[in-house]
Amino acid sequence: MDCCGIDSDSLMLAIQLQCQDLDECERSRKGKHREDEIIDSDVALEACRRELKEVATLISDQALCISIARAVESDAQLIAEAKAAEEQAASDRAFALRLSGNPNATPSTTVAKAHEKKRPGDHLDDASIERFKLMNRFAPDHAESSSSAASRKELATILELASQNGWQQCKMCKRVVELAHGCNHISCKCGSQFCYVCGKRWKTCTCPQWHEERLYSRANAIVARANDAARIDEAVRQRRVEQERLNLIENHECTHERWRGRPGPRECEECLQVLPLFIYECRRCHIMACRRCRYNRL
Repeated sequence: MDCCGIDSDSLMLAIQLQCQDLDECERSRKGKHREDEIIDSDVALEACRRELKEVATLISDQALCISIARAVESDAQLIAEAKAAEEQAASDRAFALRLSGNPNATPSTTVAKAHEKKRPGDHLDDASIERFKLMNRFAPDHAESSSSAASRKELATILELASQNGWQQCKMCKRVVELAHGCNHISCKCGSQFCYVCGKRWKTCTCPQWHEERLYSRANAIVARANDAARIDEAVRQRRVEQERLNLIENHECTHERWRGRPGPRECEECLQVLPLFIYECRRCHIMACRRCRYNRL
């Protein structure tokens, strides 16, 4: 019980002190009136004593109720967590059985009853299931379905396109990445670091760290978007390109700590979104990014 910010123990102490005051008052009044005489002050003292006892009982009962409620709440949380873990395990097992591609594999009786109304994976069609198998390099021992064959053909087309364009595939998560600018050191979203040229783990190959053609292409792009790019002569432009090439080499692992605003329209070099009014540009490596990419990707 919490009365005006006072806890139960403090309230019980206050009631105990008031009872002691009543006892002291009663002792001080003895011998001042006849033994069989009932006066108003004695009735008031007795009524006050009964009221204090009732309040003390109420406080004690409420404290007990709060303790029981907290215990029930704590146990309910544990029970809910255990139930959720059990349901999740059953869901994972049923989904794994379906992904296994074994037509004779069925969940246990308990799992089937628990998921009679809503089984895991019911919202996925066969094409999605087959695509999921393909992504995880699952090799079923039964005949390949038409949707799986189409998925494999689609993946082969993507890999062929990546090979033609010089893109690289992460060996860990199988993502296909394209290097637009910067050195050949790729840091994938999965945490893997590899060489963009050969795909091997970073610093385990003899590939060059830079491609001069890509460096000059990036340097030319940076110089071309300067405010006075249309007014400078060729000699000045070439000097600026060389300066930017050296700057890119020096800041190839830029941490993007200093930014400046550039008026639009400009295209974000991370998500390729065109911002009509305003964009951020890193002062060191000159990458342009929208607000979302600046704070969440770079």
